[in-house]
Amino acid sequence: MRKGNMDLRKLRHAVALARHLNFTKAANALNLTQSALSRSIQALEDECQLRLFDRNRNTVAITATGREFVSHAQMLLRKEAELQEMVNHAARGDGGSVALGMAPLASRTLLAPLMSEMIDRPGFHATVTIGAPRKLLPMLLDESAHICVCTGRDLTSPAMFVSVPLVRFPVSLMLRAGHPLTRLTRVTPADVAKYPLLRTRSLEMDDDDPTSTNLGLQKVPVLAIEDYDVLMKITASSDAVWVSSPIAAEDGIANGTLTQIPISWHEATPYAEMTAYYLRGRSLSPTSQRVLEMLVSLSREIIDPAFADS
Repeated sequence: MRKGNMDLRKLRHAVALARHLNFTKAANALNLTQSALSRSIQALEDECQLRLFDRNRNTVAITATGREFVSHAQMLLRKEAELQEMVNHAARGDGGSVALGMAPLASRTLLAPLMSEMIDRPGFHATVTIGAPRKLLPMLLDESAHICVCTGRDLTSPAMFVSVPLVRFPVSLMLRAGHPLTRLTRVTPADVAKYPLLRTRSLEMDDDDPTSTNLGLQKVPVLAIEDYDVLMKITASSDAVWVSSPIAAEDGIANGTLTQIPISWHEATPYAEMTAYYLRGRSLSPTSQRVLEMLVSLSREIIDPAFADS
């Protein structure tokens, strides 16, 4: 590359084009005109004396050299963003910002107390996206989230993420008070199969598995949803069986509309895990690091020891 300063603006343009492989979409994401983006990419290639993209009238493809270039550009831009955040944080002496992704159960149990601790810090700002791991973990890769908290059972962390275990908790059958299954001494999968099955999607080992076979249940759920309030209302007003953690149904159990029975046909109590993830190789900002420490602490303080198996 010719002598001179690295143009971070052009690097951002190259990263955006590599992500979209479409000049129109990349230009829209960058709030540029298509012609301006095209000129920027051409200028970058001329400066580097490298062919980063192959393009014709209808298609854009990244070259092997381009893939390596973009990978290094992403690391450089990440470090620049981290440096800018650190400088802003130090200069203002404020609370900093953090972008979180949280599974529904994590947001239900941890988000309010976490924000209560952080919200009064001058300058603190947070954005939170709620969803299943399939939605949240890619946000770490494109850096639209700093930390994601996922809930799953035997959820494996890919090599590109650092995983921080938060808490482990049992999975049971949630039923309405007085449900016929509560009168049985020992419930079997065949007993459960007589009733509609409800599932919390983000609690399953695999969101693509609609059968709950990992729990020994062959019945296809009639409803798989991440809204715990809806699941509690349906369970309390019907004979449906909801496979869930007691902490998700804590309000219903406390007011007597719901009851739990163990999944007794398993040798060991089935459990789910709540885990925090962040991008390997990324240095968390002071604010993000503080949030992570609080998530570890709060997950042990708030989740009732009667429910947890930590």
